[in-house]
Amino acid sequence: MFESILGQDAAIKQMILALKRPVNTYVFYGSRGTFVEESARIFASRLINPSGELDERIEKKLYADVIEFAPMGTSYRVKEDVRGAMLAEFRKSPIEANSKVLIIHDAHLLRADSANTLLKSLEETPANLHWILISPTPDLLIPTIRSRAYEIYFERLNREVIESILVSENVSLDKAKEISMICSGRIDRARLISSYFSPLNVCAADVVGSLSRSGSSVARAAQQIVETFDEISSDVLASNKSELDEIKSQVKDSGYSDKVAKSIISINKTRLEATGKRLRHDLLSEFLDVLGREFLNNSQSEHNGGIDSRMILGFDIINDYRKRLVYNPSELLFLESLLVSLSNTKFKVNF
Repeated sequence: MFESILGQDAAIKQMILALKRPVNTYVFYGSRGTFVEESARIFASRLINPSGELDERIEKKLYADVIEFAPMGTSYRVKEDVRGAMLAEFRKSPIEANSKVLIIHDAHLLRADSANTLLKSLEETPANLHWILISPTPDLLIPTIRSRAYEIYFERLNREVIESILVSENVSLDKAKEISMICSGRIDRARLISSYFSPLNVCAADVVGSLSRSGSSVARAAQQIVETFDEISSDVLASNKSELDEIKSQVKDSGYSDKVAKSIISINKTRLEATGKRLRHDLLSEFLDVLGREFLNNSQSEHNGGIDSRMILGFDIINDYRKRLVYNPSELLFLESLLVSLSNTKFKVNF
């Protein structure tokens, strides 16, 4: 039943065992891009109907009794996201089946207040409702939620699995091998690097090559990065719009009532909007990786392949700025500050 889930043999065994004795609350631990989200949908399908006949509809987000939630910002909001969305669905009866499943993506972004608001519902879940929470690691969830859930663990994908998937999607073997080394075991990131994120490499090379002492140089470079982000975002958002249009078309012909159809469309619209908002954060994070590699290549070419203290300090600066991403900084100001710091490293620091 989990044939499409690659590189997760241990998690598949856990899920098969879990389906033999269903409970109300599950937590799937795994980073995005490790098939944890796809597994949650298949698992939800089999909780509702063990035959598997719902797998495709649920995978396409076209089934009214499996509802997915994603945060619109850096965390879930108590009023809008928990009370207004999750608990509102919690109180509704199933529409098609005898049971329903609520999937919470990025459950680690349930801060203390929103997590505690949700907790009471987890404790009083009726027999015909199931929760699946998805979190990167156990330590990011409050203990009281963990103690009430059946836990399933997903590993990062190994390089061979990443390479195989990319090659099957018409990426050259050499490129697939290169990407598998830098994608952190995440197939979603590997796919983005091979497609939408590829302009970041050219941008980083331009930025590092043109970095100078002048403030105007820094401002131009930061603006170039933002424009590159805009270009990538427009392509991804266009893809999201096409996906939503396809969902609208299929829901129209599904036989659902207007009310249910509008609900399915609304849920998917919110999910895709959350994806679009998260994209800018992902772009900043990815650019720091690309910038670090380009900074290394540039420094090595200037020092005949060697490593000097400027290079080490440059990496320290980039890693420090990566930590600042948790504060959801202003994009342009963040980039300008970063480039000033790297410029100082390249031109002003005496060793």
